[in-house]
Amino acid sequence: MGKNRIALLVTVGGLVAACISVPPDWFFNLVNYRDMSIPSWSRLWLIAQPVLYGFGSYMTALVIQQTSRQETAIEPAFLSLGGTTGLLAGVGIIILLLSLQPSIQVPYPLSLVVFVATALFSILLSFFATRFACRFKRRRSNSNLKVLLLRALVPFVFILTLIWLHYGSFPGALASAETRQQWAYQEFGNYKEVVESVSSCKFILERVGSVEFVAPTSGKNYVISDSGSSGHNGKLTLEVVGEAGTGVASFGFHIDTHASAGQFTYQNKTETITCPR
Repeated sequence: MGKNRIALLVTVGGLVAACISVPPDWFFNLVNYRDMSIPSWSRLWLIAQPVLYGFGSYMTALVIQQTSRQETAIEPAFLSLGGTTGLLAGVGIIILLLSLQPSIQVPYPLSLVVFVATALFSILLSFFATRFACRFKRRRSNSNLKVLLLRALVPFVFILTLIWLHYGSFPGALASAETRQQWAYQEFGNYKEVVESVSSCKFILERVGSVEFVAPTSGKNYVISDSGSSGHNGKLTLEVVGEAGTGVASFGFHIDTHASAGQFTYQNKTETITCPR
């Protein structure tokens, strides 16, 4: 297989993986457990793109290598690192342009054109960097310890970064409810209001009894903070521990970080609930 074709396939594989975080609903499945402003979420999105791209390009290169009939073939780690480096260079330019935009005052249509052009330039840089990495071939069954470590290290770094993107500082769903609630008080700005609204919700009290803990659990837990007219919005998935039992409440909210309308699952039964303020 020619270098241009390999580089194109690896680049496309990386782009397909990066598209996972493009739809907002998919993005918040990947990046979770945070309360951040819109600019901070945007920066995190820019971090997620190269990571997903690198992992996708690595897996694509690995498939190409393993299906090759040649004894010496491309090295997936080199192709992934080369392509990701090229993409990072382009993303760095995008971040620089975004940081300069307030002082330059570029009108919206032109700023969009600049953004798209820079994104295409990033992809082109990645393609040529990947093609250049095709020059460095190795035996598929190489027993060189350094090569084996490199092959293991590259995907490990990508996976580790994806885990960090998903969990952030969240202690994990297996941590005690008390630990998770204390974490939420520190992470989410208005979490006290959430606990108060859940703890006083008649529907929930009738099922679990007096509420002891309201703790984030597995599911979407994010807040997009905006002190302007848009207000806060996001979703919370909360384990509600009461004296008589435990249930899981899911709330979406806008303007105020407050649990009002949502769903409550108790004893494998999910019901729509409303918790008036």
